[in-house]
Amino acid sequence: GVQKVENGAWTRQSAGGSTSSPRYFENQQYALELRERSSLTVLLTSSGHKHPLHIKLALGHGKRIYRLQSRDVLADSGNHRIGAATAEIKDLQPGLYTIICSLFEAGQTGDYALRIDSSDAVNLKQIPRDGAGLKSMKLAPACFGANMHKISAPLLPQRLASYTIVARFLKATSPRSIDHGMLARSPLRFSVEQGRGPERKFLIT
Repeated sequence: GVQKVENGAWTRQSAGGSTSSPRYFENQQYALELRERSSLTVLLTSSGHKHPLHIKLALGHGKRIYRLQSRDVLADSGNHRIGAATAEIKDLQPGLYTIICSLFEAGQTGDYALRIDSSDAVNLKQIPRDGAGLKSMKLAPACFGANMHKISAPLLPQRLASYTIVARFLKATSPRSIDHGMLARSPLRFSVEQGRGPERKFLIT
């Protein structure tokens, strides 16, 4: 067998909490590459703190994941556990996968070791978080009204630059939610447009 170990830590920026937290996808994520079919065990341990740990192995093509459907989760360590969490998968096809390491509560920090034991060679490397090495600019929260389905903000680049833009729901309610106590999260889409009216061009959507 082969063993790979990566040491890391949850910082204020990456302490995203459990899957029920809106910040879950800010957690530490790793790209796992398999060249051959392999069985593997993923082990997440921490000696420095007493926060419960959790791991997910997902079909993320080795990229940072922003949303997850249950069918894309290939292995999961189950309930958060103190000290060590493990997930096992037999017979994983060659390819690129994404591992998410989390603590139970958002905002909790601490260090960890991520260990992969596999029947064949694997590559494991940390996926940089959004905006690593970039300047960050947060817009004030915007609110969609009952009849407002579109909000725009000007973007004025001073020089040639590359951008990563992330939009996320803070909280969502619907007029009917008072009856059901339900959150209505409507699908969200954004685009960067140049010009107005019939002349406008979509640069990205």
